[in-house]
Amino acid sequence: MSTAYTELLQNVATLLGLPQAAFVATQELVIDNLKIAFDFQPLDPNLPTVGDVIFFSVLGRPTPEREGERHRLLLQGNHLWAGTGGATLGIQQEGGAVVIAMRLPLEGLNAEYLLQVLDSYADTARFWAAAIAGQVTATPGASTLTAVDQHA
Repeated sequence: MSTAYTELLQNVATLLGLPQAAFVATQELVIDNLKIAFDFQPLDPNLPTVGDVIFFSVLGRPTPEREGERHRLLLQGNHLWAGTGGATLGIQQEGGAVVIAMRLPLEGLNAEYLLQVLDSYADTARFWAAAIAGQVTATPGASTLTAVDQHA
């Protein structure tokens, strides 16, 4: 684990009033029942101090009868990040749960900015958890998609 990444996590813990050692060990936060896991991903294995902070949340799985409809909605939200605030939606290979993930370069990242991003990220993640559960049908920030008549 990168020293800068560890320091970032410690600073986040301090700002949130959490025990630093516990947060660094678990690399997980819970915001309004939304579990957010963190990781550091080096850009190059030979340069383990340069890389990205990754955070993600498992949002649930659509019911089998609504899976196609929900997957289409996820793709629409991912399109140019129209409904994700810069995060990416995906589906786990095993189990089919929907995950929302985001990455930020570690270089220049401070705890205050990360917490601002996490606030928006958590709102977006909660929206998508509701969408997966079938409680929401529109994509946030996305325009209504319509078919174009190629023969007009």
